[in-house]
Amino acid sequence: MTKKRLSNNDFMLSYNIDDILYFGSITILYIITAYRAKIQNLEIQMTQSAMNLSLSQMIKLMQEEIIAKKQLNVLNNFMKESLCKPPISNLRFNNWFFCGETIVCMSIQEDNNFVTPILATVRSMRYFSDGTCNMIIVVNEQDDFLCKKGCKFGVYNSTSPFVIKQWEYNYLMRDFQFAKQWLRISGINKIEMKHFMRMFYV
Repeated sequence: MTKKRLSNNDFMLSYNIDDILYFGSITILYIITAYRAKIQNLEIQMTQSAMNLSLSQMIKLMQEEIIAKKQLNVLNNFMKESLCKPPISNLRFNNWFFCGETIVCMSIQEDNNFVTPILATVRSMRYFSDGTCNMIIVVNEQDDFLCKKGCKFGVYNSTSPFVIKQWEYNYLMRDFQFAKQWLRISGINKIEMKHFMRMFYV
């Protein structure tokens, strides 16, 4: 299975399509959305720029469209047999989280090099043109010892693997092998991965 980090701009170049089924229906849905946008963009290019394109350029666009449509068909078939799993974090839509939602924030404690799952509430969201957003979260005092240190607020991008829904956390804790792949492809570095893996042996 590929260990490359997924690209938000070009999934086709950074991922082996045969492995996508492993990551579940939500990730597949995100990639289907990207393929549909790619096909639409190719059709617009061929329609609006037809008079300015050479024959070789037009043929290249047509070939790209044919390949993208074939891959889209594969993905649609995958959806029929896929399971619901935590989606790859940097493919999330910017509405994956919502204001008022209680989420799990993964906090790496510097004193003991340990990842601590913390319950927090999303209080506000700021959206960006690249399709992501930043969230201001407020730590739930009854669930977090960091509050004793005055650490009650945090800002996270919606694509960060350090913030996840509660059901995602439960799934990752149940499936160690999937969690390893999910963390690696979401862009966790080796040191962070080591800390995360210790969480499974609590």
